[in-house]
Amino acid sequence: MEFYKIDLKNTHNTRSLSYLKNKDGLNIKDNLLIRSDALSKIDAEDINSLVTKYNLKKIIDLRTENEVYNNPDKKIPGVKYIHNSVLPNEIIGITKKEDLKDDFHDFVEKLKKEGIDSSIDYMINVYKNLVEIDYANEAYGKFLNELLNFPGGATLWHCSAGKDRAGFATFLVLYVLDFELDVIFEDYLATNTFYETHVENVSSNYSSEYKEIIWSI
Repeated sequence: MEFYKIDLKNTHNTRSLSYLKNKDGLNIKDNLLIRSDALSKIDAEDINSLVTKYNLKKIIDLRTENEVYNNPDKKIPGVKYIHNSVLPNEIIGITKKEDLKDDFHDFVEKLKKEGIDSSIDYMINVYKNLVEIDYANEAYGKFLNELLNFPGGATLWHCSAGKDRAGFATFLVLYVLDFELDVIFEDYLATNTFYETHVENVSSNYSSEYKEIIWSI
C-alpha cells in the first residue's frame, strides 16, 4: 500500500490520507485531511510548505494541557488552531517540567523499575481509556464534528508522536468513510516505519536495558 508522507524537516509522522482507497475505490480529496505528530518544532520552511503546498487551514491538537504547555505548536498566520485534548494529564503521565527530556526520562525510569510488562500495561490502559472514558468519547465526538466544519482547505490533527491518539482519530475517520479494516490497520501501523529512525535515535541515549521499554511505548 502507498502512503503519502509529507516531508517536513521537523516532524516524523506527517502524512496525507488522500492516497488511501475505500471500499468503493474512492480517494479522499488531495489537501484535505492530514495526520501528524506535534508541530512544536516546525520552522519557517515547514510552515511555508504546509500553507502553500497543502493549503493548511485548521489544526486540531489532541494533546493534554501539560503537553501543550511544555511544547506549544508554532503559531501559523491564517490557520485556525483548536486544542481538543482527548485524555487528561494524569493518564498520559506528563507533568509541567521545564525540560521535556527530564519528564520523559522520569517516565521511562518509572516503567523500568516496574518492569517491561508495565510499559505494555501502560499502553493497554491508554487505549482502553480512549474508548471507555467519557472524557475521550466527548473529545473524539468534538473532533469528528469539527471535521464537518470545512475551513476551505486542509485540516491537520496531531498528538505528540502521531501514533496513538491521532492514530485512533484517524481510525474513526477512515471507518466512517467506509474504508476496509485492513486498509485502516495498514495506515495505523505505517507509523512504525516512519518512526523507526527517530526511536533508534532516542533509545541511543539510554542503556540497553531501557531500549525495550522505549520501543514498547
